[in-house]
Amino acid sequence: MNIPIKVGDSLVLLKEKSFQKKIFATVFVIFQIFFLANHGIAITRGQMAANILSTLNIPISTKLPHFSDVSPDHPFYSYIETARALGIIYPGDRFYPDLEATVAEAVLFGLKAMGLQHEATLSQLFIVEEYSDIPTFIQPYINLAQKIDPPFPENLLKDPASDLSEKKMHSLADWMELCKISMTWDLTIQNNNIDLIMHREGIGKPPGKWTIKIAEFSKKKTAENQLKLFVETGENVFIQRDSCSYNLCIGPFRHYGKAWEKMKSIKSGFDGKIIPADNIYSKALFWTALRFDPVEVKTEIITAPKISGYRLPLSWMSGYMGAEAAVNGGFFYGKTPLGSLVIDSIPISGPLNGRSAIGWNSNGKISFGNGEFQSSLLSGKERIRISTFNTPPPANGVALYTSDSGTYATDLPDDCLEFTVNNGRIIKIKPWDQTNHFIPREGYLLAARGYSIRKMRMIAQDQSPTISIKWQDPTMAGSEYMVQGGPVIIRNGEIVRNNEGLSKNITDKRHPRTIVGHDGKSLSFIVIDGRSSWHSRGATLHEAASLLKTMGIEEALNLDGGGSSQLIWRNNIINRISGGTERKLPYSIIFNKGKTAP
Repeated sequence: MNIPIKVGDSLVLLKEKSFQKKIFATVFVIFQIFFLANHGIAITRGQMAANILSTLNIPISTKLPHFSDVSPDHPFYSYIETARALGIIYPGDRFYPDLEATVAEAVLFGLKAMGLQHEATLSQLFIVEEYSDIPTFIQPYINLAQKIDPPFPENLLKDPASDLSEKKMHSLADWMELCKISMTWDLTIQNNNIDLIMHREGIGKPPGKWTIKIAEFSKKKTAENQLKLFVETGENVFIQRDSCSYNLCIGPFRHYGKAWEKMKSIKSGFDGKIIPADNIYSKALFWTALRFDPVEVKTEIITAPKISGYRLPLSWMSGYMGAEAAVNGGFFYGKTPLGSLVIDSIPISGPLNGRSAIGWNSNGKISFGNGEFQSSLLSGKERIRISTFNTPPPANGVALYTSDSGTYATDLPDDCLEFTVNNGRIIKIKPWDQTNHFIPREGYLLAARGYSIRKMRMIAQDQSPTISIKWQDPTMAGSEYMVQGGPVIIRNGEIVRNNEGLSKNITDKRHPRTIVGHDGKSLSFIVIDGRSSWHSRGATLHEAASLLKTMGIEEALNLDGGGSSQLIWRNNIINRISGGTERKLPYSIIFNKGKTAP
């Protein structure tokens, strides 16, 4: 619906009772629609807001706080305050509703109302075209508009600084009507043999509620302690649990402006983020991908302990290593990876039964298959099976500890005999109470218990043991790196329905996703955003598989998703993280790193 309305000065001068004013305003609007439509006259900012919200069928609220210069008697009061409540308009003090609108303002307002704020941010990163006659904060939206299909009206882009006439408003409204049927935005950036692909489709729906996320903690006790501090200050803070963390939140708020005002009042030391508090279904879907030839691009795994600490944000790990790009990997719990993880042919974490994995080597060979394996320590004719990886050994077993899990093996039982291996040679053999359990950077630590101690002493006579991996799935042979995720969602070009033990809540509900796929030549890591009706609805695993199949993917594996799904490109976060802030991860997959881990 398009509303060609011109606000008359006579409305401001009316002094009748409130009910009479509303009746007069309604009659005046109808009069304008039928008799005074003039396609050459500039329209006001208030009229612009009414036209755009009406065209997009955005529900209008009536009982809202108001701008100091927008009285409840203003004919466009509800439209203006609805836009403020949704965050389309910056929640300041004044709006100037009767000021003549410009084309640039209408483009900004319209694209934000469609839920394209994130895409505008990406346009600002990658498109450098500037306009000297429009404000800097509007320029990304002008650049974004030129990349959208259906094509943006040319008459709006010729002179974005000009006044918004009725005719131009009609053009914008007609274009938005087409976008309601089908709308896509695509942008591809190429650098150092890697393609960064960004895609958005569909108009989003504004969320009904907002939440302020104050902080995220991996331990419930830590979150509860912080909660007590906030409760003492009188703040209405609660703990929200997700799959990997405990989040301190305030809300929910039905008004974005109220959430914004509250966030600004939060005590220092916390970086609050306003995020949707509900997940209304919409057509909006955003995904981004890294696509490259694995022969040409070096793909590696870096763990947080190799840098500092047990978990780090993906951007920290990527930036520290000078990587071209990075994504999150497989599942984890706390600081511990869940499932098989192999780095430089050394097992870091043991397998989960029945789960699929991806393996690769430095020659670019890619393998999809079962991620289960057995690992042994070899020396001459002697062989001893390694029982656990970076966790304490069972009775009569042997554990392998690497610096990818930390600097010291502090959780070892006191009946262990420890063997320190550095640069391929055993340099130290000591009982538990005579060593500090240090794990060398260029080697590993072996800890034996029970009858395994005797066999380990026999292997130690050679002083140069090696670690071997026997893959349950022969297709994984030769893999130097391996990440176990699951389930596999495409095999031999066909969609596979097998949850591999994951719950229906994970497989059949829409969530953010990280998926790796191979089309026979190129490897792609795809991140699908979710949990935001305005930005991206997310995907079920079957929907994700259908999407990848249209991309020509022949083999695809689900990795960790939810708030962990993230893609970094040249130190920029490309997707929109569902939790509003980066989740700390135990490891990441990096591409074209610039330096060697310490």
